Amino acid sequence: MTRPLRVLVIEDSEDDYLLLLRELEKGGFAVHSLRVETPEAMGQALREGTWDIILSDYHLPRFSGLNALKLFLASGIDIPFILVSGMIGEELAVEAMKAGAQDYIMKAKLNRLVPAVERELREAEQRQRRRRMELELEQEKERAARYLEIAGVAIVVINREGNVSLINHKGCQILEYQREEIIGRNWFDWFLPPEIRERVKKVFYQLMNEEVTPTEFFENPVLTKSGGERLISWRNSLIRDDTGRVLGTLSSGEDITERRKTEEQLRESEERYRDLVENINDVLYLLDKEGKVQYISPAVERMFGYKPEEVVGQTFLKFIEPEDYTNVTAILQKAYVTHVAFENIEVRLFNKSGETRWVRSSNRLMIDKDKFIGIRGILTDITTRKKAEEQSHQTLLNLRKAMNGIILAMAATVETRDPYTAGHQRRVADLAQAMAKELALPTEQIDGIRMAGIVHDLGKISVPAEILSKPTKLNEIEFSLIKTHPQISYDILKDIDFPWPVALTVYQHHERINGSGYPQGLKGEEMLLEARILAVADVVEAIASHRPYRPAHGIEAALEEIGKHKGTLYDAAAVEACLKLFGENRFRFD
Repeated sequence: MTRPLRVLVIEDSEDDYLLLLRELEKGGFAVHSLRVETPEAMGQALREGTWDIILSDYHLPRFSGLNALKLFLASGIDIPFILVSGMIGEELAVEAMKAGAQDYIMKAKLNRLVPAVERELREAEQRQRRRRMELELEQEKERAARYLEIAGVAIVVINREGNVSLINHKGCQILEYQREEIIGRNWFDWFLPPEIRERVKKVFYQLMNEEVTPTEFFENPVLTKSGGERLISWRNSLIRDDTGRVLGTLSSGEDITERRKTEEQLRESEERYRDLVENINDVLYLLDKEGKVQYISPAVERMFGYKPEEVVGQTFLKFIEPEDYTNVTAILQKAYVTHVAFENIEVRLFNKSGETRWVRSSNRLMIDKDKFIGIRGILTDITTRKKAEEQSHQTLLNLRKAMNGIILAMAATVETRDPYTAGHQRRVADLAQAMAKELALPTEQIDGIRMAGIVHDLGKISVPAEILSKPTKLNEIEFSLIKTHPQISYDILKDIDFPWPVALTVYQHHERINGSGYPQGLKGEEMLLEARILAVADVVEAIASHRPYRPAHGIEAALEEIGKHKGTLYDAAAVEACLKLFGENRFRFD
């Protein structure tokens, strides 16, 4: 099976150029190539073409290999550059490698060309993969930092000693201090009134030692720089390390002295990511048709601790991790029967000390007169990359988990202001999620609908609490204030880079199919499907549950309402899904 290869060759000899192409084609490459021999031609080729690798002679009439290397490096293109020369001394070769060339090959030893090209192409691919991963992590960290700073509530992290290790801009505003004046200071000694200081400090240290059960919500005053006090409603959680040991507390607090408008926040996780640096040591090997090692290069001692003579004659499967044994055996058996080459495989091998190392095995079948006689290949140590990928993946999961945690904290902060509807957002989210599943929507879309349900009333943070809990019917002015909450929710959420249309879904959840809803008067499919589902779930929960101005009507009345207005006020498919869930007793509110 040939592999496509785009090669830019810097060579003044047509014969030598053809020799290089022939060697690459013998090595299994389908070569697309261009030969140049002047700086101008090389520059044009780099600008106009796309190449996988560059092969350059060292001595040319109008050019030199070092000058070609400098021109290549100036282009910023990240592909392998290999010198191929018939007359290059060791000092010049070392100079070229230091200058940025990946390898040099004597024209008299072109049998080294294909292994060198294959190795450098693999390394180039790995560099590109690392850069993509690093970019993704950096974007996640930047988003996390933005969430933290735009949060409309105070975020404070206190370590085991009671000192502030993180505080956001809103927290600094409330305390009237600059960030650098707060970080490192003892939270209790500096920012709590004397009359509660010792009592709260005692409870905190008991929490650190897990002697008491943590309290999720509580209120207490804090001292400001000007000597005043602000009353804060806190929501708290413990921070633990991987072993479960308590490291401190993470608290989100709303300044309820003036009922300031809050926004979502996210705490940036402490950076645990390190740059991926892989030192690849390649081991060449040769197996016979029984899988016994016939040859292995000296690099095996550097990679696995074995001398070559300790490995030769042993079956290759002896060194394979048991969990990978079945898979590798099946691959080898298939190659033996079909004579079809298999792609690179990644497998775990034991080194001499019994430790497991991840390797990539790049293989080629050896066929003689249509008979399978063995395998030759190259082992590349990828242990560092495997561990780094696992750590990077976990870091991404942790960041996303932290973002979801902050979203839930924000939603909980809203519901603490309206005790009569506490749990409303969660129940709406549960029902909307169940309806989306009933409609067989994709998992990603279902997750987005649930997230929108959890925060769909976030805008009520700006509505006075006395209106939210008013026990009588709202007047026109009061109701107009209530009707602003979709717009306010949208304004809070629109700049957050969710993987779903959360802000628009929340914005549209009070729209109706016939255009009678608010705030935009959208009709039918002008509304997002997510918003149409959320609208039905919101109405059902609201009618079925108790409100300050009326008792609960019950689920039967709620289902009657959506059934009566199916297709006029409410989306028909969403209504059918909801009725089916309750009719078949597959959903009920907690």
